[in-house]
Amino acid sequence: MTVDRRATALLAMIGGLAVMAGCGESVSAKREAPRPPEVGVIQPIERVLPEWQVYTGRLEAVDRVEVRARVTGFVERVHFDEGAVVGRGDLLYELDSRTFVAGRDAAKARVDEAEARFALARSESERVEGLIVHRAVSQEELDQRRHQVDAGAATLAAARAALENEELALEFTRVMAPVSGRIGRALVTEGNLVSGGSGDATVLTTIVSLDPIYFRFPIDEPTALRLREVVDAARESVPVELSLSGRDEFARRGRLDFLDNRIDEETGTLLVRAVFGNRDAALVPGAFGRVRLQIDPPRTRLLVPEKSLGIDQTQEVLMVVGDDGVVERRVVSTGPVTDGWRVIRSGIDPGQRVVVEGLQVARPGTTVTPRPAETIR
Repeated sequence: MTVDRRATALLAMIGGLAVMAGCGESVSAKREAPRPPEVGVIQPIERVLPEWQVYTGRLEAVDRVEVRARVTGFVERVHFDEGAVVGRGDLLYELDSRTFVAGRDAAKARVDEAEARFALARSESERVEGLIVHRAVSQEELDQRRHQVDAGAATLAAARAALENEELALEFTRVMAPVSGRIGRALVTEGNLVSGGSGDATVLTTIVSLDPIYFRFPIDEPTALRLREVVDAARESVPVELSLSGRDEFARRGRLDFLDNRIDEETGTLLVRAVFGNRDAALVPGAFGRVRLQIDPPRTRLLVPEKSLGIDQTQEVLMVVGDDGVVERRVVSTGPVTDGWRVIRSGIDPGQRVVVEGLQVARPGTTVTPRPAETIR
């Protein structure tokens, strides 16, 4: 009997200890429950900004000229440095002119001969006209003399035209720059024979103009229609800014110069051209770049840091924390970037909290602890 009581008491004591241990574990579990992860959030800022549309394209020269020979001859001298800037009318090539000098001199001699014949025919005609009054000569002879004067005048005119042609041929042995710009390499060097005066005339070099310079780029159809409305309504050019390849700033300012007359059916784009000043010759034809153009007037826009945006397949998304601390995924429509801030056209409201720090733990449907973001860049 005594043994049974001791056994019962021992079992009761063991059970009590087990209950106490279970209660301690429950309290400890509640105390050690993990806190929702912290994320840095901000509210979108509002600014009055113009909206720029950004497009890519290439620079092209206003004038690109293939310099060709107008006459056939041997190159006697090259007068330019390859890659240099030349002015309109600068001497580029000089061809052997001896044959053309001889041709000009022969043409001059024919002019002198034609002038002498014309002077003699006119003198004889005047003399016959004086004799006709006294009936010393017949009317037929007078008509012949007058015909000789007319023939002499025609011969003289032909001779003078031939001389002018020979003088032009001699002038063409000196090949001048037809436009100002940067010259390319010499495709023909001294001592080579070049052909001229036909469609197969030898190309001697090329020149591209520098100032001003064009930038050609395609724009999408909706923007093209809107741009056409703006241009037609304002009757003035739309401002355009240029950024060269590898640079972020849009430092060059120009104006819209040309809109094509049709939208390409295959690409759904309209070819557009802008013109920029290039006095420093820093813009090189053929170079890649970006332009932005302002179509709509400035108005209030929502902006969020560029780093807060994510990509889900083809959609841009933001993570937003609701009042209950639960993360929501919002698909947004975005605009251009301004100083590291992205314009948001639709998808969020001004008062919402956008996750900018801790995006790796902000998953849709998870609970987080929002705090004001420390740094925004």
